[in-house]
Amino acid sequence: MTVWRWLFCSVLIGTLLLVLSGPRPDLLWAQRPDARPLRYGETVGGVLDDAHYEDRWTFAGQRGDVIRVTMTRSADVPGGLDGYLLLIGPDGAVLTEVDDTGDAVMPTLDGYELPADGLYTLVATRFGFANGFSTGEYSLTLELIGRQLATGAADGAGVRWLPPGTLPPGLRWLIYNEPVNGRLAGERVEDWYIFQGRAGDVITLRMAAAEGALDPFLILTDGGGYELARADDSPDGSRDAVIAELNLPADGAYLVRATRYGFAYGPSAGSYTLIIETDAAPSGPGAAPPVPLVAGLPVSGTLDLRMAMQRYTFDGQAGQQATVTVERTGGTLVPTLTLRSPEGVVLVAGDAGPVAGEVRLGPVLLPADGTYTVDVSLGDLSTAGTYRLIAIVAPPPAPASDAFRSATGLDIEAVLIWSGGADLDLNVIAPPGIAGLRQAQANDFCVETRAAPVERVTWSEGSAAPGLYSVTVRYRFDCAGTGAPVQFMLGLAVRGVVTDVISATLARPGDTYTTYLAVR
Repeated sequence: MTVWRWLFCSVLIGTLLLVLSGPRPDLLWAQRPDARPLRYGETVGGVLDDAHYEDRWTFAGQRGDVIRVTMTRSADVPGGLDGYLLLIGPDGAVLTEVDDTGDAVMPTLDGYELPADGLYTLVATRFGFANGFSTGEYSLTLELIGRQLATGAADGAGVRWLPPGTLPPGLRWLIYNEPVNGRLAGERVEDWYIFQGRAGDVITLRMAAAEGALDPFLILTDGGGYELARADDSPDGSRDAVIAELNLPADGAYLVRATRYGFAYGPSAGSYTLIIETDAAPSGPGAAPPVPLVAGLPVSGTLDLRMAMQRYTFDGQAGQQATVTVERTGGTLVPTLTLRSPEGVVLVAGDAGPVAGEVRLGPVLLPADGTYTVDVSLGDLSTAGTYRLIAIVAPPPAPASDAFRSATGLDIEAVLIWSGGADLDLNVIAPPGIAGLRQAQANDFCVETRAAPVERVTWSEGSAAPGLYSVTVRYRFDCAGTGAPVQFMLGLAVRGVVTDVISATLARPGDTYTTYLAVR
């Protein structure tokens, strides 16, 4: 491949020098096919050959969007398509171009920060453009992997503590006049915080050692990571770090780096309290007005630092059971969920568990009639992306204490019982990825539907290795065609002892419920 590319480059350069009197853009713009639309999270494709050597895809971007564009070929063989990517800005200028990435001959544009709002064009072509020789089928994926907040506060004047388009992991919110606590020790030498400020807000940022021998050090940056101010010891001679009476230069996001003197090489350690003292109006994460949620119908949304929380409401009655699930559908989003009562009291909250990008709350017994609130928030403020949210509100199930009695002589037994008219599948997977023995199944592909279908998966005595087993119920088909949610009961037993009896609801085909079973 290397020899071929060198020979090709030599021939191509010689040809261009003889034929072209103008710059290479004449070659790029020689063919102008109709551009097709592309959105974040989508994968598209096409075929490139001598008659059609480029495709153009357009997408709407915002200043600060950090994108990844991946171009792959369907056949990864010698002599196959040698891809090439160009990104054209809203003004028609070529912003960047990518040839090989790593050892591959297909390009990836990773971590590029868009400079302005507008319509961008991706040109998927081949090395050599019109004069290239390679042909083949390709796929193109566009991802939004982050969003850089532009405050305009520092205008690039100070030290930049963060690479372009990135945010520190574990980022936390900081609200005016509300203290937060942290601890620095060992390999943890800094914490990062973010707050929303307005032009003219006068703030005092104070980091005080709470216990231990910590010697605090503070750095304040704008949303792009450019330093605005720093502080070591306070004017009163204490080791507390204080940035006093700072007038914020612009509306937008600001970052706080709470660390210690000497950074990674500093010897001190201990806990601290951090607070922004100000007379300015309270600030906090962006949030949109509440959106009504219809039980059983999924909704979609997007979270990032500009809109870090979305609130939903639904009507419930005392005694009903609610199950709320949010799952990431694009980007790097790490969501959290909170369910509040009509009085605003937190009933239950949770963040991502064993399934990355997914949070499930419930079933939760609703305590009263009224309007309940669901908050979907950024669990990790350095992430962003799209999500799908669904709430199932159903009457309480019948008591299941006698519905499942375990069998003897088995290491693991999982039994699924559900209402008829649907095809549900039960799977139990061991840590190495081995599935259990399916001893009973029902309503498969809706060929024969039963009034009380049952599926059973077991592991024979002595065959189950210690570890964490995943147990998944999948709603495959709506045999009755009613579109109604399906209630089910899942019983789990280990070596003859019932460990859990779960009642839950799946809203529509494709939905899954996953729990975990520990075997020692």
